[in-house]
Amino acid sequence: SSRVLWTLAVTQFHVAAYMDLLQKEDPERYQKQFSQYIKAGLKGKDIEALYKKVHAAIRADPAAKKSDKKAPAEHKRYNRTKLTRKQRKNFISRKKAAFQKVAAGDE
Repeated sequence: SSRVLWTLAVTQFHVAAYMDLLQKEDPERYQKQFSQYIKAGLKGKDIEALYKKVHAAIRADPAAKKSDKKAPAEHKRYNRTKLTRKQRKNFISRKKAAFQKVAAGDE
């Protein structure tokens, strides 16, 4: 029963099973999908030991630690800035004028 509870609590053992399955069935996809695990030298059978080690370390010292990672750079915003009512009216009037000019040229 404790084994079942441990599996439910951690819920990462299905990842290990999937890693093993994918490695046998589709090695190319395995390389792509688990590239960071491979880079770290982890295999499917090592996942459980890793999680036990991490949980033991957290229980030993549960205080949050400051990360050494740099803060992410500010992302560019690709959506357009909102126009004011005056700008929208001006835009529409220019579009109308251009359309009317083209329509008058056709006649």
